[in-house]
Amino acid sequence: MFGFLNLYKPSGKTSYQLTQQVGLALRGVKVGHAGTLDPLAEGVLVLGIGPATKLLDYVHEPPKTYRARFEFCWQSETQDNSGPQIRVPTPAIDRMTLESIINSMNGDQLQTPPRYSALKIDGRRAYKLARKNRDFCMPSRPITIYSMHLLNFEFPHWEIEVQCSKGTYVRTLGHDIGVRLGGGAVMTHLTRTQVANFEIDSSWRAAAFTQQQIAEHLIDPDYLFADLPCCVMSPALVNDLRCGRKVDWDSNLQRARLHDSQNRFLGILGRQSNGELGYEIHFANYYAELERTISLDAADGDSKVNASEPRSSQASLSD
Repeated sequence: MFGFLNLYKPSGKTSYQLTQQVGLALRGVKVGHAGTLDPLAEGVLVLGIGPATKLLDYVHEPPKTYRARFEFCWQSETQDNSGPQIRVPTPAIDRMTLESIINSMNGDQLQTPPRYSALKIDGRRAYKLARKNRDFCMPSRPITIYSMHLLNFEFPHWEIEVQCSKGTYVRTLGHDIGVRLGGGAVMTHLTRTQVANFEIDSSWRAAAFTQQQIAEHLIDPDYLFADLPCCVMSPALVNDLRCGRKVDWDSNLQRARLHDSQNRFLGILGRQSNGELGYEIHFANYYAELERTISLDAADGDSKVNASEPRSSQASLSD
């Protein structure tokens, strides 16, 4: 099994729990997810199945889109309503002022993640240290806000839609906006609506999983790279790729997705650090192993049939 699942993660479940559920249904097939959603958050969770786990970095890299609701007049160490909250005086805020602050936060910037997060500090999860009241500092990290705009506002409640880079904490955006406006804000709800080209409208909502259901909802890995041109490789070139021999690529090619003669997704072609064309990742060996397994299974089936033929022949002769 090789592909992606676009799952809808409900609020109250962890990303790990959902990934584990699918893994148990697939009985040992490798499963991983692209980008953790907090337990209280809901929305798109992309899973890589089988060899597609090696493509999860490609899913994780593009911008992600969220809708988030916040409430002014509160602060919390968790920066959302999952932890203890302290009421803080917040000046009257109008829509124009709020929109001005939101618009000013677009672009590249440094963000200090919340202490209650899954990031590691000296090998330990930050939230575990925070729960033990340990003294530690969260290092700031570069993020990019591609777009952020106000959807709804009725003081003290407000809602935004944000498209941002990986590693962005949306609850921290709300917290920082509250502080800049002279008060506080906590996130009350978060929905991830898009990861790469996986959208919430087509995500699969399921309480339980079976192998057959997973196979029916499996998305071809080619889907992730649909915007790239396609380069079909001959069986001879695929064999060169599998054996590690140098492949003479068409010099007119740039970045492209690779297919074999059976139109199966084979990998990604791109420019190497030396400027030469080469594969970024390929699955030629996976298909070779898959075909070998199918051949062995077929041969095993034939041997079982052949093993029964002498008994059948003897019965016929004795008649």
